[in-house]
Amino acid sequence: KWATATVARILGLVASGGITSWFAQQSHSMEEILEHQSHQQQQPKSNGANGDARSSGPLAMPEAYSSADASAYQSVLDLDEGLDDDYEDDDDTGERPQPSNVTFAWNSQSTVKSFLLSATTVNFGSVAQCGLVGGLAQFFWSSLRNFDAIVAIFQRQGGFRGMQIGERAGLTKFVHDARTFMEKFARSHSDLGLCHVAAYYKNYVHAARDVASLVDASGLERVLHEDVSTHMCASVCTAVAGFFLVTVGNITTTHRGPLADGELCLILFLSYYFCYTLVFTLMEPLRASIKAIYVCFAQYPRLFAHAFPLIYHRLHRISQDEIM
Repeated sequence: KWATATVARILGLVASGGITSWFAQQSHSMEEILEHQSHQQQQPKSNGANGDARSSGPLAMPEAYSSADASAYQSVLDLDEGLDDDYEDDDDTGERPQPSNVTFAWNSQSTVKSFLLSATTVNFGSVAQCGLVGGLAQFFWSSLRNFDAIVAIFQRQGGFRGMQIGERAGLTKFVHDARTFMEKFARSHSDLGLCHVAAYYKNYVHAARDVASLVDASGLERVLHEDVSTHMCASVCTAVAGFFLVTVGNITTTHRGPLADGELCLILFLSYYFCYTLVFTLMEPLRASIKAIYVCFAQYPRLFAHAFPLIYHRLHRISQDEIM
C-alpha cells in the first residue's frame, strides 16, 4: 500500500509542480512588466515616438493582462518560498507558525523530466513521507469540520449525564487534546504541500504549513470541502474495478477447474483490489492538478484573475462566503 501510494505521490508531484511553477514564472514576469511600466510612467515623455516605443517594447503588458485592473487584487499572504526550514518540529505554544519573508526560488526547469528527477532524488523523502501519512492527514482534516458538531450532539443527548465532575473534566480535556492533535497533524502533513515541494524545493512539513496558512487566509477551506474530484476519481475506479471483477469472475467460474470456493473468492478480491489501486494511481495526476490550482488561486489571486477570470470569480465567491 505504501509503495503504490508513493508512486501515486510521485505522479502527483510532477503534475502539481508543473502548474505551480507556471504560475510562479508568470507572476514573476507580470511583476517585472508592472514594475517596468511604473518606471516608464515616472519618466517625462520626450515625444510621441518614445511613447510608441514603450507600448511596443519587449516588456509591454500583454493585452490579456492589461484588460483588468491589477491593483484590485492583492495577495492574501506573503509566503516563505525559501529553501531553508525555519520551523520547529514541535510547536508547544499552540500558535500557528507564520512564514517569514524570504526571497523565493522556484524550479525554473518546468519539464516532466525535471520534476520526475527531483521527485526520485532530492524530493523523494518528502514524497515518501506524503505517501505514508498524507492519507491519514486528509482523513483528519475532513473529520475536523464535523468534529465540533458531533461533540455538541453527544452533549445534547446526555453524553455527560451520570458522570462525576472529575470524569467530565477529564473527558472534555481528552476531546480538546484529540482535536488539537488532529488539527496540528493535518496542517503539517497535508498533501496540498506537494505543489510547494515540487516548485520551491521545500521539505514536506514546511510546505504543508505554508499551504495551510494560505488556506486560512484566503477562505479556501470551503472550496476544498466542496471539491468532488476525489469522490469522482473513486467512483470511476469503483466502476472500472467492478467491470474488471465481473469479467474475471465470469472467466474463472466458467473455467475454474480444480479451484475451491475460497481460492476463487481470493482471486476475485485480489483482482478488484489491484485494478482499483492501479486506476486510482493513474488518476492521481488529475487530483493533484486540481489541488494545485486551488493553491495557486490562493497564492496568486491577481494572476489567476487575469489568466482565468471565470474560474477566479467562481472560487472567489465561494471563499468569500467562508470568510464571512
